[in-house]
Amino acid sequence: MDEKGLYERKFTEAIEGAGLTERESEILMMYASGRSAVYIAEELFLSNYTVKTHLRRCYAKLGIHSRQELLDFIEDIEVPVDEEASGGLSEQVSA
Repeated sequence: MDEKGLYERKFTEAIEGAGLTERESEILMMYASGRSAVYIAEELFLSNYTVKTHLRRCYAKLGIHSRQELLDFIEDIEVPVDEEASGGLSEQVSA
């Protein structure tokens, strides 16, 4: 699995069960990947204030207070590695 795919899996795991709407998840993913609220607003044809409101609600639902806390929260998620993602190879120890 590439780095982007792993990050997206971690992000999905992190927000699962938080009760975020589809739009909140979309905005939060863009924000977590480094986009500014202004950029997101322009890209999604929203008001900057609407984007900031969505982010505030996301933060409240996740119990975080800053972008750094969001990034740390996502980074700390452990995603299990399955055989398919690792190419079907498993470690074998010969005796």
